[in-house]
Amino acid sequence: MDNIQNQIQQKRDSSIELFRIISMICIVAHHYIVNSGVMLQIRPENIMTKNALFALLYGWGGKTGINCFILITGYFM
Repeated sequence: MDNIQNQIQQKRDSSIELFRIISMICIVAHHYIVNSGVMLQIRPENIMTKNALFALLYGWGGKTGINCFILITGYFM
């Protein structure tokens, strides 16, 4: 019973929760970029366009977001 009361009284750190939410958004964006075929449209001659940079950023950010999300979730469990 004391363990449940301690969990209720424990304050959550909102900055870590915000980082967790951003990680979730990066994961969803990564799945969209990878599974929608957007990455197939990027060619070496158009690598510096806004769309290509956006796709590459979120393609990379999703992999990092997965690691961060798992670490944060494991820390709070």
